[in-house]
Amino acid sequence: MHKYEITLQNCGDIECTYELQPCNTPFGPKFQFEPSSGLLKVGDAHIVTVTFCSDILGEFSEHFNFKLQGSDEPLSVHFKGHVVGPTFHFDVEELNYGIVSYDFLSTKTLALMNTSEIPMNFALRVPQDGTLLKKEFVIEPQKGTIEPEIGRASCRER
Repeated sequence: MHKYEITLQNCGDIECTYELQPCNTPFGPKFQFEPSSGLLKVGDAHIVTVTFCSDILGEFSEHFNFKLQGSDEPLSVHFKGHVVGPTFHFDVEELNYGIVSYDFLSTKTLALMNTSEIPMNFALRVPQDGTLLKKEFVIEPQKGTIEPEIGRASCRER
C-alpha cells in the first residue's frame, strides 16, 4: 500500500464544492481518495489522502478529475507507475539426500531469498508428499513473511 497527499486550494474569489469523478480503468478503483468531495471556502486548502493498493500487475497511468462547482474545466491529478510482483530465489537448485537410513531423520537447509523491495508472504510445500496423515517432509517455517534480502526455510525428512 502506498499513501500520498495532495492539496486542493481555493485561490478564487468564491467558495467552491469539489467532487472526484469516477475512473473506470483497471487501475482506477485501486486508488482511494479521502475526502473525495467537499467545500472549499475562499483561501482554504484541503489535504486529500490518496491510497493506492493494487492486486494486479503492470504499468499504469491514471488521470483523476475533480469536478469544480461553476467550472467547465476539471481539476486533474496524474499518477503513473509500474506494479511488479515479488522476486525471490532459493540458494540451491535441489536438495540431494543421497542414501538415507529407514526411520532416521535427515535434515537439509536451504535459504529462500526475497530480492524484492517489499516484504513477501510465502507458503512452502512438497507436492505429492505422502498422505494427509503421513508426510515424509517437514518444512520449517512452512509459511510466513520474508523481509527484503533475508529469509530461511529448512526442509527435513522423517
